[in-house]
Order: sequence, then C-alpha cells, then structure tokens
Amino acid sequence: MGQIPSLNELPAGRVPPNPAGKDHRMNRWPYDSGFTLLEVIVAIMIFVVSLLGLISVTTSVIKGNAFSQQVTTATNLAQEKIEVLKREGYDHADLTAGSHNDPGNPLSTLYTRSWNVLNNTPDTDIKTLTVTVSWNWRGVARNVQLVTFITKK
Repeated sequence: MGQIPSLNELPAGRVPPNPAGKDHRMNRWPYDSGFTLLEVIVAIMIFVVSLLGLISVTTSVIKGNAFSQQVTTATNLAQEKIEVLKREGYDHADLTAGSHNDPGNPLSTLYTRSWNVLNNTPDTDIKTLTVTVSWNWRGVARNVQLVTFITKK
C-alpha cells in the first residue's frame, strides 16, 4: 500500500481512503437505518406522561383562577355594601342593630349578601358592621366577611 496523501494534496471534495483499505461507508451495521420499535414506544410513552402532567397542571390552574374570580367578586360586593352603608350614616334604618338581608344585590342569583350590626361595640357610639357575601363553589358553601366600624360624627 502506498502512502496516504495529506489533506492538502487531495483534490477538492475528495476524502482520503481508509488506512485499512476499506471504504468508510462499508463499516455500517446492517440495521443502522432507523429507530427500533422499542425506542419509538419509549419515546411515545415519555411524551404521553409529560403531556398528561401538563394537562393536569393546566386544569388545576383554570379551576384556581375561576375560584379566585368568585372570591374577588364576593369581596367587591361586600366592599360596595360597606361603602353604601357608611355613606347613609350612623342613624340610618339599615344600620339598626341586628341582621339584615340585601334585596338590592345585583348578583342575587349567584351571591347572597347580608350584614349584621352591633351597637356600642367595641365602645360607646361605635357600631360594628359585618358584611357577609355567600355563594356555592362545587357544592361547598363559601363566604367572604368584611368588618368595619361606624362612628357618630
């Protein structure tokens, strides 16, 4: 056998021969043309497991967002009622001691809004106002309560 020429001596685009005298393309395994069935099944299983995990997380996030939206709506309804009752003043009929239901609740089909007034609590000439907004979420009763104090001016 002759000397293998250096890369500088070969014409452009020509690959030097294999020192053993064989073409490098002939050393391939006879079944080296693709993936085996086992490799494809394992790849599909990994993909399916990761996809199921992603679906589970996405479902949890959607449920959490829906619940958060309901809590926010209930809190806004309670805050709105507190502001209305504060504007009406200490001696208004809606601020007499006891429990009151809200006939003017704009979302009465989904939420129930009520309030309770305690006179002279925690001190004289101070009313404790507790507004409660209730609703059902997935068969479980939920509620939001906001408490404030109203004083005589």
